[in-house]
Amino acid sequence: MSFNDLERGTYASAENSGLSADDMAHKRAVQTLSRQVFQINASVANIRQLVAQLNTTRDTDRLRTDIHTKTEQTRDLVKRTTAELKVLSSKQQSARGRKMEVQKLTADLRKVVEQFQGVQRVAAEATRVFVDRARHAGGLQRGEVDEPGETSPLLGSEDGSHSGFQQQQRRAVELTVLDNDVA
Repeated sequence: MSFNDLERGTYASAENSGLSADDMAHKRAVQTLSRQVFQINASVANIRQLVAQLNTTRDTDRLRTDIHTKTEQTRDLVKRTTAELKVLSSKQQSARGRKMEVQKLTADLRKVVEQFQGVQRVAAEATRVFVDRARHAGGLQRGEVDEPGETSPLLGSEDGSHSGFQQQQRRAVELTVLDNDVA
């Protein structure tokens, strides 16, 4: 099976191939999982490109939101693919070819998940740099929390008023910190 076959969705029908219904169901499951691994890989590459823009002149709230959204979508796809692969691998694999297909899928999934985790680490580090800069600009040390009513706000003027942009930036920083704490 090649990537072209995956993209076209072509595979032999049960009537033409002489495969049993069980064999066709297995083949469809393998093709579906292969597509999902391919989608995860493409998402990781996309996230990697977006993360490369963090802490540059192209760094915006929209970029951070896109990274967060794509990361969550990819995380969900990884969970779904892992669950489906576990179901497929738990079935009795009598044929050597089936066993090898499942092993290859498992190895491919493991590889893209490791890449995904690496990209998440890079994104988290870039976010930490952003948060540390914002804290430093506000006079806070790492580990301190900007509480409402403090005399030195994280972003904003001394009297506590914030422009719309500054409020958005502050909210983005807070959400990023919370997201990193959860992850």
